[in-house]
Parts: sequence; structure tokens; C-alpha cells
Amino acid sequence: MSLRPSPPIVLIVDDNMLTLLYITEFLKLLGCEPLTLGDGVDVTEMVKKCRPALVLMDLYMPGISGFDAVRNLKADAETKDVPVYAFTALDPKKLADNPDMKLFSGILPKASKIESLKQVLEAVGVILTQKSSIA
Repeated sequence: MSLRPSPPIVLIVDDNMLTLLYITEFLKLLGCEPLTLGDGVDVTEMVKKCRPALVLMDLYMPGISGFDAVRNLKADAETKDVPVYAFTALDPKKLADNPDMKLFSGILPKASKIESLKQVLEAVGVILTQKSSIA
């Protein structure tokens, strides 16, 4: 009997429902199991609970900003090594001078196509290049 490995979990933290819907569908197409949160308040607890391979974090949300949430993740010994990408509509050049950006593993623009998401997933080892059929 052959057991299929569980799909990698990707946690998306964003307060925009449309954004959550489209990125969730992209992740499913790429063989991932997407989980969502609408704000940054419970991110650390959710990461401890579900152990995602990657977190995509909006920067500006009600409650706790993505900057505060990533600081909390990186300050906790159980969650500090989880890769977190800033998931934002802001121009990356405008974020270059923000010292908090060093806490993120990278930036994924919200207007990205599925290929950009695939590249991020490959970069952090969530999916392997040869296993993905989306080009």
C-alpha cells in the first residue's frame, strides 16, 4: 500500500477576502493546502498548531500589522524558522528602507501571477521544480 504524503501547508494572513480566495486557489493548483487568517492577532498560535511550510503575510491589517506579527513569530523559539513572505500590494522599492523587512524571507506582490507564487514555493522548498506541472 502506497501512502501519499500530506500536501505542504501554506498559511495566508490577509484581511481582504478576495485576495484570500485567489491565492487559495493558486496554492491548491500548486498542490498545497492553504489555511487562512483574516488578521495577524493569532498568527503565532496558528503557526505552532499547523506547522506551515510557509506564511504569506499582508503588511497592513486591523489589529496587528504584518510587521508586528512577523516580529512575534521571529521572537518565538518554536516559530522563528518558518519562512514568512511579505504579501503586499506596495511597491517593494518603497519598502527597501524599512528595517523590519529584514525579518521577512522575501516579498510576493499581491498582483503576482501563479508563476511568481510557484517560484516562491520552490525557493523555500515547499514544492520541487520537477513535481509542479504549472509553468
